[in-house]
Amino acid sequence: MVIDPSVDAADLASLGNRIVTSVLMNFWPRMCASTPKEKRLHLEVYVDDELVELPCPEDFPPLDLYSSALASLRSRTEGTPITRYSKELGRLSFKRGARSDRHRAAAAEGLDVLARSSHIALMRPVELVVKYLPGQPFADDRYEWAGVFVSSDEDGIEGAFADSEPPTHDDWVPENLQAGDAKAIVKFAMQRLKREANDFAPRPNHVPDAKSSSPSLAATAGRMGRFLAQVSTTGPGIPARRSSKPGVASRVRIGPPEFVGLSIDQDGTKVATFKAELHNDGSAPELRISVHPRLVADGAKASDRDVPASFLPRALGVSLPQHSIEADGALLLVGKFGGTLFIRTTVPTGAAVEVELDTIFEGAQ
Repeated sequence: MVIDPSVDAADLASLGNRIVTSVLMNFWPRMCASTPKEKRLHLEVYVDDELVELPCPEDFPPLDLYSSALASLRSRTEGTPITRYSKELGRLSFKRGARSDRHRAAAAEGLDVLARSSHIALMRPVELVVKYLPGQPFADDRYEWAGVFVSSDEDGIEGAFADSEPPTHDDWVPENLQAGDAKAIVKFAMQRLKREANDFAPRPNHVPDAKSSSPSLAATAGRMGRFLAQVSTTGPGIPARRSSKPGVASRVRIGPPEFVGLSIDQDGTKVATFKAELHNDGSAPELRISVHPRLVADGAKASDRDVPASFLPRALGVSLPQHSIEADGALLLVGKFGGTLFIRTTVPTGAAVEVELDTIFEGAQ
């Protein structure tokens, strides 16, 4: 508790937003959906005796990407071990997606992570954020990425990171340690993490000058890269949700689509499969899911307007297997059901794709 703080907020509303932002940016690992019950923090924020909304990290971009990366580490489904002399110092996971609109309570003063994420969240197994390590952003400012590194819980390794923290606990500083194995561990880890942060987003190898003409299809296709991954469902370019009654959309949520894998159909078509979690309270018996596959440029912007229709990706089908619901094309009637959606789209030669999902409400209760 800080007694009688001196604040420079212009009004109580902005002060509340700053508190909410600070709480989420520091404590989101203990507040997200994948957090075990025994580690979960339940927090409330009051300003002038009024309860202030504290959104879930998954609803507070870019923390949705960070939460997804941490969930992957917790489930051990993804993650790269950071090792030194065959000893694992911790694990690192990345997620990327479209830059989503920020929550109305976000107060971004001095927080470049909130402005546009290209950082690795550093934490020890206690899972409180120590620091956001900045890295190389995508050249296309419509996209961002998030990384999470959790150090090993082995005593000698976690102890090295803990002892390297200054009194403010907001960094890992090898120079705070005496020469020896602990200092070497922290120094090696920080060097490796900085390199990972700077290498994750490809650097554009060509920037056209003001005299350059519009890129040809060949040039656009040549820049299509390996950006084949999840995208936040609240990202730019997603059609607005339509509901017959106010408030219905807030009770239905689709998690960020995640890339599952590539396959080849019998006719030789390359197919990408994605999955996404549909949370549905059953209030809209005619709920439909609409799929929008899109081309993605790696390191440079690309517009569909420059690409022939035959080159654009198209939705092959969407399904909800646990309820035996499926449909060809881009539209699926799910009604009152929820669960894991699977989406299949074509992948044009030499290109990468992503999917955006939209909810269409009719007959809401």
